[in-house]
Amino acid sequence: MLRSLALTTAVLASQAAAHGYLNAVTLDGTTHHAFNAARPDHSGIGWSYTAVDEGPETDIYDPDFVCRQNAAPSPHHGDISRGGTVSFHWTSDDKDLNPYGWAPSHKGPIMTYIAACPHGDCTNLHKSGLRWTKIDHKGLVAGPASNSGYWATDALRDNGGVDTISIPYAIAPGNYVLRHELIALHKAHEGVPEFYPQCVNIRITGHPGGDDLRAAGVPARDLYRQGDPALYGYNLHRDEAESYYNIPGPAVYGQ
Repeated sequence: MLRSLALTTAVLASQAAAHGYLNAVTLDGTTHHAFNAARPDHSGIGWSYTAVDEGPETDIYDPDFVCRQNAAPSPHHGDISRGGTVSFHWTSDDKDLNPYGWAPSHKGPIMTYIAACPHGDCTNLHKSGLRWTKIDHKGLVAGPASNSGYWATDALRDNGGVDTISIPYAIAPGNYVLRHELIALHKAHEGVPEFYPQCVNIRITGHPGGDDLRAAGVPARDLYRQGDPALYGYNLHRDEAESYYNIPGPAVYGQ
């Protein structure tokens, strides 16, 4: 009886801990597999990682904050043209808790960053050396900046777990890493915002010229700051809330 109860408790705990992961990426209409830590397959363009139960990163200064726990580069990449369109497909192995790609309780902003690969090689690099430039962000879409509001993660879920962006045309052809990140604010009032970053390798194609981003961007540990009121201490559960939300992190490229 006790063993059965323990097993049931473990299963429920595992289900409660499930969150989400980047399952696929569509580049200019071609869909590529990303990565699933529960069923590792290194044939896709997504970086591998070992996050348990699809869980988050919570320490912005930890090396794992770059691309999720124990992340390592993919040996593959996907091609996309300058100015091309990227769709990020999120999902979860717990369809009851996280329908349509993301848990309804995990409201917050969505960020996309890009980093040039040192020496042009994205398959064999040290993740801490990547310098990230923000190319897209989405925050509060409508309503109050609380649980009652409609956030970027709500829009993602209503779109079947998909978030779509464009690669700035000004970025030069070459090899890059994309970092897509969902931030959940449900525990931010306790000082524990949850970050869900994942990375994929891309090759931008097209006419030569443009910004190769070699002199741009910051390390992942400098993307956010401890104490930012948009992350640390932010109370999503207030009855009264402002109608705006200051999206954290650096400015979007070109803005």
